[in-house]
Amino acid sequence: MTGIRITRLYRKDLDFGGDRGNVEALLLRSRRAGLEVEYAEHGIGDGPIGPADLLVLGTGPASVIDRVLADARGHRDELAGLVESGTAVLAIGTGAEILSASITTLDGVQRDGLGIVPMTAARTRDRRIGYVVADSPVGELIGFEDHASRWTAGPDGAAFGTVRVGQGVVLLAGRWAVGLRAGDVFALQLQGPLLPLNPRMTDQLLSLAAGHAGLEYAGPQEREPVDDYADGVRTAFREYVKGKELRYISV
Repeated sequence: MTGIRITRLYRKDLDFGGDRGNVEALLLRSRRAGLEVEYAEHGIGDGPIGPADLLVLGTGPASVIDRVLADARGHRDELAGLVESGTAVLAIGTGAEILSASITTLDGVQRDGLGIVPMTAARTRDRRIGYVVADSPVGELIGFEDHASRWTAGPDGAAFGTVRVGQGVVLLAGRWAVGLRAGDVFALQLQGPLLPLNPRMTDQLLSLAAGHAGLEYAGPQEREPVDDYADGVRTAFREYVKGKELRYISV
């Protein structure tokens, strides 16, 4: 294999907030950079996940948590081994919560997660809906939040994407963030979908995946139309969110 291996986990259950767009952005941008991709999917009832340089999990409704966890627990050691080997992970929303230490749902029951991401999650009755602009090590992130969760980070989790506009999901060092990073695992509560709107985040993930595969990712050789699109959307975001307040819905 002269490229990278990307595996999407539980597509049929975790595909709610435009998550397919994240995978498409990874595939398109890697190929335009001359990097081959071997893409696979793993769903409930499937066999071993197999080697991967990047794992992608999307989000989904609370109703899928128990179903996905029931299968994912059987692959817990395999997933932990991949992460320990340096496989990068992008986990959005519910996908991130499944990888967490625990999830407390609205019925007050605490479900054990896989314990791979150093955080706990709790579903709340206050749903946060709105636009997000956040600052991160890869630059400005834009997107949308639509969630009723609060995350608590463990000592090994660092804030990723401190919020400038919006609410965020995790409070670290007195500032709200859209998620956290632990090693090369990114657990985020930012939709949109995230990656088509933020090409530099896509490049970050592909660079990590390439490094894990013993390759180098240099990004597309020329500026892509998607870069112009993302810049235009980012500009529109800045203008649109001026004076706007986040919406709160009690559920």
